[in-house]
Amino acid sequence: MTTLKILFYAAEFAPAGTTGAIRPTKLAKYFSRFGHEIKVISCQPNNTTYADLLPAVEAIEIQRVRIRRILPINDTGLWFLLYSLPRLFRTAREWKPHVIFVSVPHFYPAIAPLLVRIALRTPYVIDYRDLWFGDPYPPISVKDRISRLLGRALEPAINRFSLLTVYISDRMKAEQEAIFGMRKNSAVISTGFDKDDIERSTRSTNADLRQVFTYVGNIDANMQIDSFMKALSAAIRENPEEGARVMFVGRNIERAKQAADAAGVTARCIFRGPVGKTEALDLVRTSRGTIIFGGNHPQRLNRKVFEALAVSNNIFYLGDESTPTAQILRSFGMPHILDQKSETSKISSHLQSFLSSRNSLAEIPRRLEEYSKEALARSYIDKIKEALLLIDRHE
Repeated sequence: MTTLKILFYAAEFAPAGTTGAIRPTKLAKYFSRFGHEIKVISCQPNNTTYADLLPAVEAIEIQRVRIRRILPINDTGLWFLLYSLPRLFRTAREWKPHVIFVSVPHFYPAIAPLLVRIALRTPYVIDYRDLWFGDPYPPISVKDRISRLLGRALEPAINRFSLLTVYISDRMKAEQEAIFGMRKNSAVISTGFDKDDIERSTRSTNADLRQVFTYVGNIDANMQIDSFMKALSAAIRENPEEGARVMFVGRNIERAKQAADAAGVTARCIFRGPVGKTEALDLVRTSRGTIIFGGNHPQRLNRKVFEALAVSNNIFYLGDESTPTAQILRSFGMPHILDQKSETSKISSHLQSFLSSRNSLAEIPRRLEEYSKEALARSYIDKIKEALLLIDRHE
């Protein structure tokens, strides 16, 4: 079996400006480049932030499902499942893919390929970026509680019937197996970085941008933004002539603004909304240093860590120091890795050192090559083929 027909079933896909759109878009790009036949079923996007990712998948047929919420239930995954299920069945029946690639989250759509598997015997792959029932954070609403209960009931069957279950970190895989037991058909394939994006990115000649330090990404509630701003205030007091400025780019920036106001460092911060993938990389490459917030639970992997390492050697991390993100940064010799529970004085001391340094990376570190999207996509295809061969032998 040299050429595969792979049907991507992903609520989030470029040009949608969500983190979840990047991984399936990049894998579809490389699977197609390797010569495999690819089709995609996804939502009609409500924004085009990642339109710069579309040219790489322009030869792929993307079927867009328009969602019309007829009830006040704010859950894209649920509505995508309801509106896309007939199309998934029809495409699987008529096109006969070798495998359906299911991008999780959103979680509810993972039910659909299970139904297709039972009815049509079409194999599917579950690609976890976050866990469903095993999400480390407590539910914050009735909707979340219902979702977790459904995950507890349905996730064992979804995984048991899958051809292959893939996680982005060893920690995530271990925690899922601690809940539901070990499975033979599972693997870890991380997020990585796309060399095409890195080679396309440039350092801006803008003198002001060359003096800032950047954080690019969402500001989530579990990130230590208040601790960072307090430490930034202390660092400025210790060295007021430094004049460093920090740029925050992404969604939920209001949280960063509030934390900056409370710490009295608003004048040292720049706030911008979401930008496209290319512009985001240009900002990180141009800036004096990159900031990464790792969240407050060891399960989570910040998906931007590999891109940061590909374009910068001056990185500051604040979060749980046992996360995969912190471990990866440590393995590349990054000195500024601070645990979320660190005293403000310690964070401030490292921050002063970080702010007095400058990104001088000239090329992608050779050790990082194993995390290129192309290498990871080849590994993915190999795993899928191995799993399909096992099915053939049993049948």
